[in-house]
Amino acid sequence: MFSPLRKSTQSERFSHANKQKASKATKDSHSLQNSSKFTHSIHLAPPPKKNQSTPLTLTSLHITSINHQMNKNELKTKYKELQEKKVAIILPVYNAADVLSECLDSLLSQTHQNIDIFAINDASTDDSLKILTEFQKKDSRVKIYTLKHNVGVSEARNTALQLIEKAKIYDYVSFCDSDDTTSSEMISELLFALTTNDADVSTCCYKSIPENHNTRNRSENSFSFGPEIFVEQIFSAGKWKNTPGGGGYVWLRLFDTKKIAGLRFKNERILSEDELFLLEVATKIEKIAYTSKQLYYYRYRENSLCRNKEYSRKLLRSRIVALPLSISISRYASIVNSYAILRKAKGNEDLFDKKLLNTITPLLLEACKLNLVPKRKVLVFFIRTLKNRICLTPTK
Repeated sequence: MFSPLRKSTQSERFSHANKQKASKATKDSHSLQNSSKFTHSIHLAPPPKKNQSTPLTLTSLHITSINHQMNKNELKTKYKELQEKKVAIILPVYNAADVLSECLDSLLSQTHQNIDIFAINDASTDDSLKILTEFQKKDSRVKIYTLKHNVGVSEARNTALQLIEKAKIYDYVSFCDSDDTTSSEMISELLFALTTNDADVSTCCYKSIPENHNTRNRSENSFSFGPEIFVEQIFSAGKWKNTPGGGGYVWLRLFDTKKIAGLRFKNERILSEDELFLLEVATKIEKIAYTSKQLYYYRYRENSLCRNKEYSRKLLRSRIVALPLSISISRYASIVNSYAILRKAKGNEDLFDKKLLNTITPLLLEACKLNLVPKRKVLVFFIRTLKNRICLTPTK
């Protein structure tokens, strides 16, 4: 497991890095069935594997410290230039009347004012549309699009993505959930990190409201990294485990619109939409800028969907589907993906077939060598899976 990064040691640990660039994944084709409904295939054909020129070691992972020294005048000039960059914020809304005003207030108070909020009303039955309309009267940056039928967060986001791509005026895209809020500096900070480091994506940390004491911010630095570490971050592996900077959440990030053109979210009723979307993004980018500032305020709920068994199965299915994407990025990315699969295996052993086990077994063994996962945990997984397969095998 990686130890927390410090400015004084980053260059030493990664000075001999051989950065592997992400291979370009084939764009999924998506068809618009009608004005309020999208359909998508969840099948992902395995992308071509990338040749490995050198053995995998931890020093093959490339991280660059961000240490920009700017005086006040330079910073003022930089922020003035950034105000010309147009940002679209995608906000799916479904029956969120009790928290929607607070969310919109935080978004409209952004110090980066050149934004439009794509509020996709997913056929809400409460006063959500009324609240959106009231805000739109006060601020034209609120763009309201109402769907005829409730289609879910994935399709609501896809509606916005299609509208944004069609408009061809937005430089960057971000996301927000209607029950959360943000710092007024969020877009400004993410935009500064992204442009200053010539990155394709920028990412920050979140803060749980009320405070979730199970997460801790180990990293005090800002730095940039490639797709391999991005995969690690998405799956909260290594140094990202139990930190507010880790996790496969699109709302922590700002994306270059050109880099995510054509990408769409899969059906969240079957898969975990955020993780799979971000893995597809990882195949199309080269550099990610990270700031340890907690700029997104996530509303923590005890009865949240992400804490039940069905959501655990959705995560596992998504991570299985994402494995070909990780393989296309690098060997290490596929190791991390396999480790993420292992973490959701308990109680879901029926989802493991022979082909999947043959694929992840050598990857999990390498994960043990890299200290990403204890050997005992891998052994327990194999025993449980083997028992499940024996139980499912019909007797003659």
